[in-house]
Amino acid sequence: MWSVLQDVQEKRDRLTPMDDAEARRLRRGYYAAVSYMDSLVGRLLDELEALGIGDNTIVSVHGDHGWHLGEHNMWCKMSNFELGVRVPWMVHVPGVERCSGVH
Repeated sequence: MWSVLQDVQEKRDRLTPMDDAEARRLRRGYYAAVSYMDSLVGRLLDELEALGIGDNTIVSVHGDHGWHLGEHNMWCKMSNFELGVRVPWMVHVPGVERCSGVH
């Protein structure tokens, strides 16, 4: 995914909006990567349960930055806009169903 977006960034004029079809293709790829990661976390949680250690194991998954998907005519993580500086973080704590402060 990164190499495709890097190629797009390098080959296009950053002041010209991206073609709609190309933008949809890149967003589809990003969402596919997120969906795949989600399925892997699900498999991890299932395996922890199968091993009998799901009730006492905390799982934490985080990224290193946010990601632009065309906002401000930007792609990737090359800005200090809010979307570029947010850090995704998911935590699974056995027995905790809800938490406060979710954004």
